[in-house]
Amino acid sequence: LSITWSKTAGALTPNIDKAIFSNTSTGTATITVSVSDGTHSVSKTIDISVSSLTFGLTASKTSVVVGTDITLTSSFSDNRAVPSSVSWIIVSKPTSASSNVIGNGASATISPDVAGTYTIKASTTLYGVAYSKEISLSASNEVVGNVIEGILTSTNGDLLSGAQIRLYNKSD
Repeated sequence: LSITWSKTAGALTPNIDKAIFSNTSTGTATITVSVSDGTHSVSKTIDISVSSLTFGLTASKTSVVVGTDITLTSSFSDNRAVPSSVSWIIVSKPTSASSNVIGNGASATISPDVAGTYTIKASTTLYGVAYSKEISLSASNEVVGNVIEGILTSTNGDLLSGAQIRLYNKSD
């Protein structure tokens, strides 16, 4: 009995009636196995699609008032890729800050305690490949970004051309 394996891309490690395939390039790889007993032969071909996988990091807010909780969420571009654990660290923060990042799997929280910039890093490993991503967050001592915008109309409902109203909520 003769078993022959072939592939168009990637690495293929045959072991008699099975093989291990790996590929670091995106695209489609074709794998063929042929079996012959000297009289009869049969072949089977499969196509394997390999796409890139990216690790991302998002924050519920990137600019907050000191003392406000920020939720961080890590994820892969393919939601079927779920790491067994994610480690969270503060790469940099203001000198006098004592805030910690508290991780819980793919999510974490931080509550900046001093005004300034905080850089958070999430790291994980999936199928033996290491991934990491950083995000910068800003904390200030005053309310940031609470702007309500609208338009003004006359008493008969006509728009007043170019008229705007802006309300700002700032702390004392």
